[in-house]
Amino acid sequence: MDTNSAAFSADEESMGARIRKRRLQLGMTLHDLAEAGGLTKSFVSQIERGRNSPSISTLRSIAAALAVPMFYFFQAEQTTEPVVRLAQRRIVTFQNTGLKYEFLTPDLQRSIEMLELKLKAGQHTGPRPLSHDGEECAVVVQGVAEVEVAGVTYRLETGDSIYIGALQPHRTFNPGKETAVIISAITPPAF
Repeated sequence: MDTNSAAFSADEESMGARIRKRRLQLGMTLHDLAEAGGLTKSFVSQIERGRNSPSISTLRSIAAALAVPMFYFFQAEQTTEPVVRLAQRRIVTFQNTGLKYEFLTPDLQRSIEMLELKLKAGQHTGPRPLSHDGEECAVVVQGVAEVEVAGVTYRLETGDSIYIGALQPHRTFNPGKETAVIISAITPPAF
């Protein structure tokens, strides 16, 4: 997924500010974070200032170095409102692929996160499988999807679901002719 430079509907300066805030909370320097994430100090600085967009894998590296889930950088403050209206969903779109995730849970301060993913015909979540902490269960609510989990590919039709264990590398591909819509639940929030 290194080719998926991120262009988020969330404010990129806000993302960079959250990275900086978390880094400083941990007492880390730019150099410390760059080294822990396998990045250059100047690249981390550019991300923090909103002048560069990280790929998904880069953002995962930063999140791991800062001991937070990846979407910590985009989450809203915790809310007591349990309802997420369609028009108020937080959306993250990745620039080069157009891959879009919509949050179905109000924030990431809960025990579970739910996401909706729409894949256009021929679209995939990345060129190689990635893993994350936590367990995931996904259901195809429209279309068809091929989900590769730990080297095995499963074809899912509308209504089919799949369980993905913690740290199992996975990716999803839409081999169909229509948009595939997939709902995923991840616990604990770690996407």
